[in-house]
Amino acid sequence: MRWARITSVFLSLAMVVTSMGVLLATENATSGDQPPKVASYDPVIASILENVSVQSLYRYNYDLQNFSSRYVYSNTLNESAIYIVNELSSNPNLIVESQYFQVGTRWVRNVIATLPSFNPANKTIYILGGHYDSYSNSNPTSWAPGADDDGSGTVAAMEAARVLSKYKFNSTIVLAAWTAEELGLLGSRYYANGAAESGVDVGGMIQLDMIGYDPGNLMGLRAVSNFESTWLLNEFWNANQDYAIGLNLVTSINPGAGGSDHASFWAEDYPAIFAIETNFNDYYHSGQDTVDKMNFELVKKTTNASIATLAKIAGILTPGVGAIAFDKTHYGTMDVVEIRLYDTDLNTNPGVAETVVVNVRSSAEPAGEQVTLTEVGPDEGVFKGSIPLTETIPVGGMLSVYESDLLNVTYWDDNPQGLRWTSAAVDGYPPLIKNVAVRPSVTTAEITWETNEEADSLANYGLTTALGDSEYDMWDVKSHSIFLSNLSPGTKYYFEVASTDRPGNQALDDNGGTKYSFMTLTGISSVPEYGYVGWVREEEATGNHFTDPEIIVGWSNFRHTTYKGAAQFRVSPIPDTAIITNASLQFYGGRWIYRDTDYNWNVTLLNASSDPDWVNHSFSDIEGAGVDAIIPSILENSDLVEGEWNYFYFQPSQYGLLRDHFNNSIISFRLNGPTSRDFWFEGLIFAWVSGYEAGSSFASPLSPRLTVTYTLTGDTTGPATINPQVSRENGAGDPVLVLSATTTDVSTGNSNITNVEYFVDSDPGYGNGVVMVPSDGSFDSPVEDSTIIIDVPSWTPGVYDFYLRGRDEAGNWGPTVEISNVSITPPLPPVDIDARLEGLSLEHVNVSWTLSGDDGQGDNDVDHYSIYYGNVYDRTAESYQYLSSAPAGLDHYLHSLAGNGDSNSYFYVVLANDTDGNARRASNHAAKFARSLSAGIHLLSNPLVVTDNGIESVLQTVAFDRVWRYDPAAPTQWVKVDLTKSYGGSFVASIEMAYWVEVTTNSIYAVAGRVPNSVTISLSTGWNLVSYPSFVDRVVADALLGIGFSRIEAYDPLAPPYHLTQLTDWDYMTAGYGYWIYATVDSTWRVEN
Repeated sequence: MRWARITSVFLSLAMVVTSMGVLLATENATSGDQPPKVASYDPVIASILENVSVQSLYRYNYDLQNFSSRYVYSNTLNESAIYIVNELSSNPNLIVESQYFQVGTRWVRNVIATLPSFNPANKTIYILGGHYDSYSNSNPTSWAPGADDDGSGTVAAMEAARVLSKYKFNSTIVLAAWTAEELGLLGSRYYANGAAESGVDVGGMIQLDMIGYDPGNLMGLRAVSNFESTWLLNEFWNANQDYAIGLNLVTSINPGAGGSDHASFWAEDYPAIFAIETNFNDYYHSGQDTVDKMNFELVKKTTNASIATLAKIAGILTPGVGAIAFDKTHYGTMDVVEIRLYDTDLNTNPGVAETVVVNVRSSAEPAGEQVTLTEVGPDEGVFKGSIPLTETIPVGGMLSVYESDLLNVTYWDDNPQGLRWTSAAVDGYPPLIKNVAVRPSVTTAEITWETNEEADSLANYGLTTALGDSEYDMWDVKSHSIFLSNLSPGTKYYFEVASTDRPGNQALDDNGGTKYSFMTLTGISSVPEYGYVGWVREEEATGNHFTDPEIIVGWSNFRHTTYKGAAQFRVSPIPDTAIITNASLQFYGGRWIYRDTDYNWNVTLLNASSDPDWVNHSFSDIEGAGVDAIIPSILENSDLVEGEWNYFYFQPSQYGLLRDHFNNSIISFRLNGPTSRDFWFEGLIFAWVSGYEAGSSFASPLSPRLTVTYTLTGDTTGPATINPQVSRENGAGDPVLVLSATTTDVSTGNSNITNVEYFVDSDPGYGNGVVMVPSDGSFDSPVEDSTIIIDVPSWTPGVYDFYLRGRDEAGNWGPTVEISNVSITPPLPPVDIDARLEGLSLEHVNVSWTLSGDDGQGDNDVDHYSIYYGNVYDRTAESYQYLSSAPAGLDHYLHSLAGNGDSNSYFYVVLANDTDGNARRASNHAAKFARSLSAGIHLLSNPLVVTDNGIESVLQTVAFDRVWRYDPAAPTQWVKVDLTKSYGGSFVASIEMAYWVEVTTNSIYAVAGRVPNSVTISLSTGWNLVSYPSFVDRVVADALLGIGFSRIEAYDPLAPPYHLTQLTDWDYMTAGYGYWIYATVDSTWRVEN
């Protein structure tokens, strides 16, 4: 635990300043008034807690203490990590991994034990963690036992792993032993940041740090949350109450409580709480923090509360209630599918590993294949089996699948009775890659691209088209970024990118085989070596914080002291013939502590006299150093931003002084911020990763950088960007903007173009815009065309200004050009899209709509309407093709010869388009539905909302004699229309019903109308003859999920005399047919399109 950052937790009241200045007391104690809690006692969870052992906790803690020190820079840190790995790995139910990262020159690791979810479709994970590294104020590398800080939290996580691993959960549970907490939460920050970047759903995190010091045997524990995590705090409270654990628990809400690894998860907006003893350890950070000072009863009770909380929120599975799952949510077409079943009731022969048979189906093979699952061990109640997939015709022992398919597996549970089933997707399509771009600097480059689905990131690069080097990021994302370092200045590099999705489909984009390429800039770039960057604090007479992972700048009212950042770079001399074109110092904004008033910030270039013995400099050395220049003279709060690079640019008048410092091979800087405040803390934490070591292959993209670009050819003028244009690509799906321009340096130095960027409205600073894509895949000539596709549906409608600029190989930025007043305010959509059959033989389809509210209304005046269509219903309409257009003011379009006589179905959408090219689609689809019918009996329904739903109108294209609809209230339970009789008869054919039709000659059943978003059908106990009014085919188990029924039958022309066959749970329901459903209870069935 880092005491300097946790002090506020121990205030008697956790007080947070609201926007109105009201102080909110947010602490609760066991004896005080509590908000209403809901008891949720679970006997299964209670039985788990009986397995938690004081002896086990003591043994783990004693063993960890005996490594002498677990300080990051000790020789025994890795030995303690190996011990934790070995202890956890002895449990076959856990997946144990070491997550390595670098601190200075040392590789260290988090130890992560994962208890996988029984149901892989559930992606949420819950975490319990402690940090196993330790510290002591005297000699931390040789003796830092850390029994309480934080051996106690670590052993609680280890014991939880041992106990929980015997059970199955609906969500994944992670038991974590973090490292490098004492250096600034480095281990948990590395994990949480990676999880956030990859979109991992961390449902909640519990951090235990110092939970064992209780000399008075009071069992006092404090649990802290931020506002977003109060639900988790309540769950922890409830666990203590529901299972009579016996903690004297105090809870508080304090968003400012840092100091332990929960803060890393708060920083990524994950829910987290933090638990710590109420009697703070007298031996904190000393060599006396040993096992003999520990109260292991408090450790046990805290472990119990944590286990009970995790078991509930992760969804413990009850033994004896069957559960079935696939091992993945997505499969490739040639994968092997593993099926898992959990049901302890199947252990009918003690001591024998038993088997059970399940059925797995696909759309390509509806009958499915039988798969035998074998118990993983006698009396385990867990059964596993597998079957390979194939794209070929069905073969015994293999399941045939389409390139895009749905797998279903079913199991009948006898006790308690019920069908257990689950599904998974088959995806044979690789990701789609677009917007491959690169942002080069002098010795680094960032390669970016986008994919239409989550996938990993790989960039292969090199000095020739043979490539040879690569960088890889395992996280599955849609926006990809690979950072290259240790590149040579002024050099051409070739590259290609690849992304592989979860089923294993890989997309490779190598620019059509020619490879992409980029040019690094001519110049020098440097990052500070480890131990030469960090911060100093005024109150400390000696020493510094040059091994911390951040740079703190500002004023602390709590400590009444000033923080200043500092960094020293090793640099190479600038060639005598070089002309400097650009110079900047770059820091990545971490987070503001507090700010409400403008203050001035600056960076000072220190005199060379401050360079000697840098690593030993204290605040007075850094503050008292001579200053050669201020870069720049003033920056205000609004100029400094979180989560982005903050640039401090040298002025051209300072280039000579900068050259002198470069020629001395060392250059030093001080970051200055506010030096006084009236309340709390005014300051910005600049993030950086301390893992960079000069000359290594690892350089974090967050490392501060000093970059100087220069020209050896005399080119000091940036390129011109000409012909900037915005166009639109509006299909039936979501619209996009296409931004394009030409950038030329021919008349301004004739250097190669290396980068073109754009930004919208406000300038983020040179190099911070969005990188554009070279049209030929490479920025490597003095004239380049570039483009980028911009998705705009999520933008707020309005008028925007786009700005573009280019950069040449010498580092010169050209002038910024503007495309002003770009409207992305689409007109109001047309509404009520409808369709009907027209013509003497009903051979046409008339698609109609109500005009847009902006038709004829000024700024957003509709210019025309676009009609798109497709043969298969697509909710997004992205697959629909352009059909035609209609001028403003016209509210219909005639689709000729698409009606009766055409056996195809057609689905239509209509968009309103304005003169700026903006478009907006109507919210509903219209359709002409068609099905070919042979003479004989058919069971039909109408899946569309039609203007006239009389049965004769619905069947107007069908030659028929008689129609029957089921009505249990009718005398014969049937209502009939008989065209062979003079009285004929009629009825309303509502969208919910189905009817038997006696077709006299071959016909096309064609009906036109609106596609409903959803339809609600009332099912009465007993038989119901109903439609399935959805164009999304679903298996019975999915379509009728939540509906009580015992039997469903469908039309089968080969099953006389009733032409019916019983459907299984994995047969599909399809629009236009009718179904007999025997409902066991009255139900309301909602069918979605």
